[in-house]
Amino acid sequence: LAAAAALKKQSARSDEPAPSPGPMGIGALAAAAALKNQSKNGGIQKDSPIDGAVQEPAIRDDPRFSKYFRMLKMGLPIGAVKNAMQRDEQDDTIMDLDPDKSLESQRPPQIKGGGDDGPPLNKDPVYEKYFRMLKMGLPMGAVKNAMQRDGQNPQIMDLDPNKPVASQLKSDDDDAPPLKEDPTFAKYFKMLKMGLPMGAVKNAMQRD
Repeated sequence: LAAAAALKKQSARSDEPAPSPGPMGIGALAAAAALKNQSKNGGIQKDSPIDGAVQEPAIRDDPRFSKYFRMLKMGLPIGAVKNAMQRDEQDDTIMDLDPDKSLESQRPPQIKGGGDDGPPLNKDPVYEKYFRMLKMGLPMGAVKNAMQRDGQNPQIMDLDPNKPVASQLKSDDDDAPPLKEDPTFAKYFKMLKMGLPMGAVKNAMQRD
């Protein structure tokens, strides 16, 4: 009988529900679950950067110009690439800028209206590299030759570097003849008509 009573008590204890964790136990379990989820997601997440600021692509990654940098990688000379840009009605002087920076960061914003003639000549993106050559000690003749190779007017270097080029190339005489009819330059255009190469004509202009 004693043995039967002991077995009855033991079976009654096994049928009792497990004790609830209580309020403190529930909080601890929730905290443990949260930590587990954070560990699965790679730890505590930092604040994400603020959206809204559009990052301009580097020139070499810009969809408008990336194909020209691919041409360079294929071994095409810079002159051929610039010619391709001109055919596509793109500004070929873009290839003279830093390809790892965006175009907008290297070109000053243009103010519409107000008669703004642009930046000073020595800060103009088209010509500033020639002024850097002068700072490096290259003679003016070598810099002008470089401009000719790039298809630029070497006489630009004779202008005031602290004024915009557009303001210095404006003509006060609207009735001036076309350049090829100007007595100063007409003979050079005659040379071209006679079949002389452009290089020979430019050398004649330099001699004069």
